[in-house]
Amino acid sequence: MANYAATIVSTSLAESKERHTPSVRVMVMTSRNLDTDEEVQKKFIADMWLSEKTAEKTVQTLRELGFTGQTLIDLNYPDTMAGLECEVSTEMSEYNGQTTEKVKFVNKPGSFANRGLRSASDDMARSISQRYDAVLRTGRYHKPANAAPAYGTQRVATQNPQGTAPKQWPTNETAESADDLPF
Repeated sequence: MANYAATIVSTSLAESKERHTPSVRVMVMTSRNLDTDEEVQKKFIADMWLSEKTAEKTVQTLRELGFTGQTLIDLNYPDTMAGLECEVSTEMSEYNGQTTEKVKFVNKPGSFANRGLRSASDDMARSISQRYDAVLRTGRYHKPANAAPAYGTQRVATQNPQGTAPKQWPTNETAESADDLPF
């Protein structure tokens, strides 16, 4: 995934061929990769879907980007939002054996910086995968006793400040009654 600063070039209304789902099609031109701070000029087209589940979020995003129209038909005029700044998040997508970079999110400027997120390096991605792949298999997270520390951190030995053995809680076998349990 990559994040870019971009400018809206044009907008139009569209509809998917197969399911006839309407969308606001937004063409953007990137200026900078927000992850690497390199100048990058790429043109992307993003479909912001207008289904029952997504219409409210799409309209909210359009308003955050600066759309002031009173009707969506205004978006069918290409220059309605032209020149407005935004940020786009992309992901790699494979279709018919070809891999392309596609827009996943369009957000107002400052959205990515405010989250404090960055794309995972290869080492970081491996560390995350090692720590959390078990959740994919079991649906639950169980930290193994010998778990590697999170990426970018060091394992720190812990000491009991009093230098004594940790307190042992009574088990059902050692407790004389329910009143002896430490609850």
